[in-house]
Amino acid sequence: MTKYNVTLTIGSAYCALAGKHADFYIKEPSVVAKDNVDGTIKGCGNHALRLVASGMANVKIVNPILEGTISDAEGAKELFRTLFAKLLPQKAQLFPDTKVVAVVPCALNTSDKTQIENVLLQIGVKSVSFVETPLADSVELFRQFRTNRGIVMDLGSDCADFAVVYGDQIVAGATVYLGGKALTQAIRQKVREKYLLQLSSAEAEKLKVKCASLYSNDTSSCTVYGSNFETGENEKVTITSKELFDTTQDFCNNYVKIIYSLINSIPDEMVNLIKQEGVMVCGGTGLLEGLENYLHNQLDMVVRLADNCKNTTIEGAKQMLN
Repeated sequence: MTKYNVTLTIGSAYCALAGKHADFYIKEPSVVAKDNVDGTIKGCGNHALRLVASGMANVKIVNPILEGTISDAEGAKELFRTLFAKLLPQKAQLFPDTKVVAVVPCALNTSDKTQIENVLLQIGVKSVSFVETPLADSVELFRQFRTNRGIVMDLGSDCADFAVVYGDQIVAGATVYLGGKALTQAIRQKVREKYLLQLSSAEAEKLKVKCASLYSNDTSSCTVYGSNFETGENEKVTITSKELFDTTQDFCNNYVKIIYSLINSIPDEMVNLIKQEGVMVCGGTGLLEGLENYLHNQLDMVVRLADNCKNTTIEGAKQMLN
């Protein structure tokens, strides 16, 4: 029987699956579509989003993964099954002899790991082991930047993982819930306070993507629509990057504080060695306009952005299988 070794990255925005046997990986949004009447699952990942977009199915979108943990076990099972079905040959799905390396936030507790393990065992995999996200990131980042040490900063949708990595070891690390969603919420609150306007999550996300910037002279602007929470009337407003600058800067100052805290926690003899290589940034929120330059100015260290921010983790994890 053929044995399959695969790695699964588990995120609240996307999950991805890669195999030692394959030169590609499968990535799907971490969502399922559930019937509004009986709650049955009608689709997972991209298929779920297409069902909703079609307007033909009476379904709602559910996120089975929140903050790096499973919030809906049945939804997670179906999502993982979808990934396995697209990656593995049919015979592997019928007669599984598959070992899974699950990539999870570095601060994930034992109980949450056990839940992930149980879900994967229930869909038929043979065994499950775990690796922390910054370690998987470091494999790809160290390859790109030709080093063996540094500060890894993975800014995801829910979680932000920070770690001082030396070789294949995490010397110090932290997981905080200050990912892209938290920045979107901070911007949403800013608009509410200034314009008395309640934005939907989609409108707030659009505003973040188009206008959030750490360049004080950024001239970008974006028109968004929302409901005036006093009158209830629908309104539109055009907001500039300059209006969001203080909110964005205050939010990212949290990252600076975390990095300083990590540096202060490692052995003195290691500090200069780590500072020489500086900070390596990945994750979708790492694409925030001006972040690389801002961190460099605040930390007085070299800061480098991954070539493929959104897929650094799965690319590193796949290399770990070898």
